[in-house]
Formats: sequence, C-alpha cells, structure tokens
Amino acid sequence: MVTVFQLKKRSIVIGLFIVLIVINLIYIMPDMGSFGLGILSNLDRTGTWRSAKFARSGNFADYVIFLRTEIPETGIVIIPPRRS
Repeated sequence: MVTVFQLKKRSIVIGLFIVLIVINLIYIMPDMGSFGLGILSNLDRTGTWRSAKFARSGNFADYVIFLRTEIPETGIVIIPPRRS
C-alpha cells in the first residue's frame, strides 16, 4: 500500500528531475541550434567539406577541396611553417 507521503516524495523527485532536464535544455539548446542549422545549410556540400568546415573553418574546407581536386593522389603537399 502506497502512503500519501510516498506519493508526495515520488512527485517531488519527478518534478526535480523535470526541472533539471529543462535547465539542461535551456543551457544546451542555443549551441545545438546553431550547430544543427549549420549542418542543414551545408547539406549540398560533400562530407569532406563539411568535416573540414566543422573541424576548422569554411576557408580551411575550401582549401582541402582545392587540394583534393588539383593535386593527384600520389602528390605531396609541403606546407611552409608559420612566421612568428
């Protein structure tokens, strides 16, 4: 037999759990929204381009695609070191 106290205790635990989920969603959703929109706006691009863009930037992604199209598979790319 379930007492009134046990029901109140259970409802408080469920309520706290729901509050924590809502707080977590409020905290995470802005980042997820921009990330999700970024994926949706780049669906027409190749997987390689999208991976490079999300890893670094759009310019880096364009550079990777340029390298893949202009240099043969057996070619070697030498990138000079940065000047300080």
